[in-house]
Amino acid sequence: MTTPYFGIVTDYGNATGWTADDDPCHRLIMHTFPTRVKIMLAVIAAGGFTHACASEDPIEDQLVYAYELFLLENPSDPLSAELWQKLGNIYLHQGHYDDARKAYGNVIRLAVESPDHDSPERLAAELGIGLSLSAERRFDEAVVQLRKAADNASSADVSKNMISVYRELTSIGLRTDDYVLSFEYASHAQKIYKTLGYLNDEADMLLVMGVSSAQQGNMQQARELLKKSFHILTEIDNATSIEQASRVVKIANEFGIDSSAW
Repeated sequence: MTTPYFGIVTDYGNATGWTADDDPCHRLIMHTFPTRVKIMLAVIAAGGFTHACASEDPIEDQLVYAYELFLLENPSDPLSAELWQKLGNIYLHQGHYDDARKAYGNVIRLAVESPDHDSPERLAAELGIGLSLSAERRFDEAVVQLRKAADNASSADVSKNMISVYRELTSIGLRTDDYVLSFEYASHAQKIYKTLGYLNDEADMLLVMGVSSAQQGNMQQARELLKKSFHILTEIDNATSIEQASRVVKIANEFGIDSSAW
């Protein structure tokens, strides 16, 4: 299921994204547990996040020129916040992270200055800044920025950009071996997915919570969370979910968790 948010689209129903390698344009998801588990979780954690690799798309370059020209000539136009947001998204996609942060900063400035620019737009910009920092592997700064975004969000944002903030914080936790962080925000995301009825995504977050628990030595909690993930997937009962359920069992076995009675 594709979930849009101000200018950036994430596909939460299909875990696609970066592989775990050394390319600075790719997400780096490295763990201390076995390689097979790393590969499986890389797909989960990277799913649904904006691709920040450099782009040579001439259409994007034309849009950047048009947006910049309009904003230069019409700095107070009611459309300026939306265009700054779009410009920031393009810069993020192209890997121009400093320019992206400047554009997102203008969105936040306009949100502060005018009551017409509400918190969802501000949250989208704060998310963009967090993603740009994360893409540069400035993880400590990214966590601070994304936590601030979460604190500033209103309840109306929960099903929109908020889920992306939680997923990015979850990803950072996995990528930096901070399993307290990954558990905390996977838990937040899991609750929203459960409310929305996104069962596959709820199962994915339970899997991350289970692995995070195991990495912290809490094997009983890990077993229960992985078991719950497995049961959700088997209840969906389609080819994709059955394959995902098999993956959960493999990960449980990697941690020495007996899944035979599930």
